[in-house]
Amino acid sequence: MTFAIPCGALAAQEEAAPSSNTGGETTPATTASTGPPGWLERDTLTGDWGGGRTWLKEHGITLKPRLTQFYQGMTSGDGDHGFEYGGKGDLLLNADLGKLGLWNGLSMTVHAEYNFGQGVNGRGGAISLVNTALYFPGIEGGDRFDLSSVYFGQTFGDSVSLVFGKMNMIDIASTKPFMGGAGVDSFWNIVFTAPPSGTVPPYLFGALLSVRTEPATFGLWVYDPNDVVNKSCFDKPFGDGVTFRGTVEFPVTSASRSGHPNLSTEPGRATCTPNAKSRVAEPFAQAEALRRPTAPASCRHGARHFGNDPDARH
Repeated sequence: MTFAIPCGALAAQEEAAPSSNTGGETTPATTASTGPPGWLERDTLTGDWGGGRTWLKEHGITLKPRLTQFYQGMTSGDGDHGFEYGGKGDLLLNADLGKLGLWNGLSMTVHAEYNFGQGVNGRGGAISLVNTALYFPGIEGGDRFDLSSVYFGQTFGDSVSLVFGKMNMIDIASTKPFMGGAGVDSFWNIVFTAPPSGTVPPYLFGALLSVRTEPATFGLWVYDPNDVVNKSCFDKPFGDGVTFRGTVEFPVTSASRSGHPNLSTEPGRATCTPNAKSRVAEPFAQAEALRRPTAPASCRHGARHFGNDPDARH
C-alpha cells in the first residue's frame, strides 16, 4: 500500500457569467472586476510570475517547474516495513528556436532532475522498480542530480520530425496511453511507466526519426547502446558500438476499441563492458542473487539486458 503527496495547483473551471432577461433580450449581467485568481484557483501553483510566464511563452520559451513528494513503504511481506519520505524536483525547458531568431521548426528541450530523501526500491525482493521517479537519476550523493534531457528537434512539415542529443526515454514514453506519466502522473512501477526492453537505455544519446503517414508511423532510431544516466553524452560516445532500431506503428480498431500495435527490429550490436555499472539491472540482479548468488554476468546484443551481476553493464 502506497500513497504520494504531489505538490501542485488546482486548475480553475470557468463559469459562465450570470445573465438577465430584459425586454425579451438576454444580456450578460454586469459583474465587478476581480483581481488575479488565488493559488487554489489558478492553473499553476506559482501563477504567471507577474506576467513573466506569458512573456516567455510568447517568445518561444516554456518553463515548467515541478515538485513531487512521496511517502511510501511496504505493508506486508518479508523485509523492512518502514515508510520513507522522498521527493523529486524537475525543471523542464522547451524553446521554440524559430521564435528566437533561428529557422522554423527547430526546438530545444532541457530537463533537469533532482531527487531527495529516501526510496524503497528493492525492498521485499521486488524485481521491478516500485518507484521509477526516485530511482532515476539516483537517490544517493552526486547521482541525485542530472540533466536527463538536452536535445534538439527539427520538424519538416506536419509529418516528419527528428530529435537528436541526450534524451530521457521515460519522458518520451510519458505520453503513451495507459502507461507513461514519468512515474509521477500515473503508475509508479517501471513495468507501466517505461517497460524495460533489454535494448533501450533509460537515458540515451542518439537520434530518433519519425515519419507519419496515413496508414502507419515509421521510426528509425540510431543510438549509443550504453546508458547516459549521470553521464555527459560526450563521454566516449558509441565506444561500445551502435544500435539501430526500426519501428512501425499502425492504428487498428477491434470491438469498437482503438489500439496501436508496434513492430520493431534492432540489427545493431554492442560490445559487452563487464566492469561498467548498469543502473536498471541492479534491482533485478539483487533479487536474482538471492536465489542464485554465484550466477555469472550475461551480455547480449543491444543495451540494458538485465543480467545477474549488479556491476555488469550491457
